Amino acid sequence: MIDTNSRTTNNTKHLIDVREWKAFHLYDDCMFGIDMGTKMDKAKMKELHPTVNFVGRANTNNGITTCVDKVDGVEPYPEGYMTLSLGGEYLGSCFIQPKPFYTSQNVVVLIPNENMTDNVKHFIATMIFKTSRTKYKAFVDELNRHIKTDFEIRLPTDSNGQPDWDYMESYMKAVMEKCEKTLENLKRTDDAKHLIDVRKWGEFRVGDLFDISRPIARSTQKYEKGNIAFVASGCFNNGVVDYLKPKDEKDYDEGNCLTISPVDGYTFYQKDRFLGRGGAGSSIIILRNDMLNELRGQYLSTVIRFACKAWNYANMSNKAKLADTIINLPITSTGEPDWQYMESYMKSVMNNSEQTISNLSIATQ
Repeated sequence: MIDTNSRTTNNTKHLIDVREWKAFHLYDDCMFGIDMGTKMDKAKMKELHPTVNFVGRANTNNGITTCVDKVDGVEPYPEGYMTLSLGGEYLGSCFIQPKPFYTSQNVVVLIPNENMTDNVKHFIATMIFKTSRTKYKAFVDELNRHIKTDFEIRLPTDSNGQPDWDYMESYMKAVMEKCEKTLENLKRTDDAKHLIDVRKWGEFRVGDLFDISRPIARSTQKYEKGNIAFVASGCFNNGVVDYLKPKDEKDYDEGNCLTISPVDGYTFYQKDRFLGRGGAGSSIIILRNDMLNELRGQYLSTVIRFACKAWNYANMSNKAKLADTIINLPITSTGEPDWQYMESYMKSVMNNSEQTISNLSIATQ
């Protein structure tokens, strides 16, 4: 995230006077033209000779969910335009599009001001996402109600009270350079990792390894704000979309478990007690095993996510489908899952990467 408490320009750090920041509506003359998108249905589009990116509600891969044929009579938007998800689990996801594209429903197109370089767009996309996730709630109060009326973001300004494009350019340039160096360090840590002998792996049915359950029916609208994580379907932030107050001392799900999104298969280890979203087809699924701990859970979350990567809105999972899913795990001499190996492997990876990961921060310290 962009740190609005410190400013770095030309590699010199100094505090930001936040009084120099002000709110801008996305539709201000100095900001964007807003187009409501092509609103196409991916399921009805051809993919025989795909040449155009299709942008949907997603939080990865620039929101691009597939590539489709060009539609007669409908010109795609040009590269360099930005897309913004108005609602759903990926509320506020904002990307610069690298190639011509079409959009699905509830994705709007932001036509940038001519002063916006790619670095400036990245800066603004971060502010849009941060503001969206702070001010609005997925499935409750979404951006489609505010995008052309009162949605605004705060940006640094110049002496004329206009967006300070030069500062945003310099800031993001420094961020990108730092990230590139950190990624190079991460690549070097790979050389220190030992190879996994997959000959000592076995196949396991998820339902044979875990107790599978769903949370009770819960809605964020019926809870007060609190300090217990509310975990729902999603692919980021460990599935946490809010922090709420339990209704009573028994109203929570125990930690030390895995939570899975049936929408896309994203799997996370939950260390502490939480409130899980239940009561609907896309409510999370919970996996429990007495042999779990944090490191083993992190190992397994990656394995299970890989096994469930084909899940999507058109092919959502359920408890029965998950139970029959096969995963590959390291095994002991008796053919049982090698829990100790999983833990040791993750501990080694974490130790080798800890210092480098700590340096991978979008905000300049």
